Amino acid sequence: PGRVREVIKLNGPDIYRSTTVTREVYTIRGTVRQGNSGGPMINRQGQVLGVVFGAAVDDVDTGFVLTAQEVARQMAKVGNVARVPTGTCISAG
Repeated sequence: PGRVREVIKLNGPDIYRSTTVTREVYTIRGTVRQGNSGGPMINRQGQVLGVVFGAAVDDVDTGFVLTAQEVARQMAKVGNVARVPTGTCISAG
């Protein structure tokens, strides 16, 4: 469980660390662990409020969540894309 502290505009590197981007995010009070990234933050009614993407390096009780509006803006930029096959599952052993 966690709670939203505030909604902010956060500047940080893009995924390739080639430029700085500004994102609308929730800062949350709660623990974000490795592996939480990409998971939803939901409210008590089951609505998705955003997508977890990181934790503060200087405060173990602070995490960052892209707002649903930010995710929607980014998805609108992508537009329609073609489906790709997932391929055949293979055994690791």
